[in-house]
Amino acid sequence: FQMAELLAAVDAPHLVFIDDTYIDRQTGKYVAEPHLDISDLHRLTECLHELSIELKRNFSISPVFHPHAETHICSESEIMNFLEIMDSDLLKLALDTGHHVYGGGDPITFMQSQHEHIGYLHLKDVSLDVLTQAKENSIPFMKSIGMGLFTQLGHGDIDFRSFHRVLTDVEYSGFAIYEYD
Repeated sequence: FQMAELLAAVDAPHLVFIDDTYIDRQTGKYVAEPHLDISDLHRLTECLHELSIELKRNFSISPVFHPHAETHICSESEIMNFLEIMDSDLLKLALDTGHHVYGGGDPITFMQSQHEHIGYLHLKDVSLDVLTQAKENSIPFMKSIGMGLFTQLGHGDIDFRSFHRVLTDVEYSGFAIYEYD
């Protein structure tokens, strides 16, 4: 809870949880199974719920879970499985538009349909050409970033005008940050 104490000391409203990667970020080799079975998913979710309760009770911090490239919860189907057992009163999602596209999803339609579960945004644009090349050639995530996977906002292939319309339509009032890796 040292991190929570530091965040509370500066009145930070959120703590972002990210699952560990199943690929070594330096070598690109698998270090764990890429998919969680249902019991492991339940165990992960229970742990996140317990941590969320403690963070809210002791530090007034709202935790969010960030589906992330090369982790156990990245694709829309993995996120949907997680949402089925996640308690949105305890924990919200951090939707990262870039990681969502990396996992094969559409952040615009996802935000439209799942906005009640999302309390935090990472706005990141993606080059679909680089993503396609990385996927076709099994290039690890970290190397694909160096190839230009993420671009300046508006220079990639995510339609942020449509994304903004969805945010307006659903009256999104959560936190958002622009990231450029």
